[in-house]
Amino acid sequence: MRILDSLFRPALAAAAVLVAATLPAAAAPQPGQKFGDWSVGCEQIEGGQLCNISQSMRNEESKQTLVVAIARPPQGDPQFLIRVPLGVILTEGVGIKVDDGPAARIPFIQCLPNGCQTIVPMQADTVTRMKGGNVLNISFVAPGGGVVTAPMSLKGFTAGFDSLK
Repeated sequence: MRILDSLFRPALAAAAVLVAATLPAAAAPQPGQKFGDWSVGCEQIEGGQLCNISQSMRNEESKQTLVVAIARPPQGDPQFLIRVPLGVILTEGVGIKVDDGPAARIPFIQCLPNGCQTIVPMQADTVTRMKGGNVLNISFVAPGGGVVTAPMSLKGFTAGFDSLK
């Protein structure tokens, strides 16, 4: 699934504020390019193009999608977007954990028709753990109070992330 849908556009616009320069054309990955389980998408923003790598997981029963995307502006920290299906318990935020490493909890920033999302700067240690890991576990609390954990493959993450330079 291509991440650059109408839901991600507001997040990209917010990230564009952080971008003072553009990626050189030769360094930009190509939209649709695959790195293992990660896909490249690019968006025209003020002053140039911002590309990201993303992965999604669709629940065929509910037809809702969980999306993880990373954009790497030429200046500033990489941006981490996570969108989960509607109906989650917002006060619990979204959890991220690489393999059996430490877990982090991130608050949601908004809910839109396609889901509830957060976008935060990625810390260098998170990037390092993802590059060395196998699975990124995304967790959230469902309406009934049960925790849902979605394992996202990190196969191809390093090459995809590095392509965003």
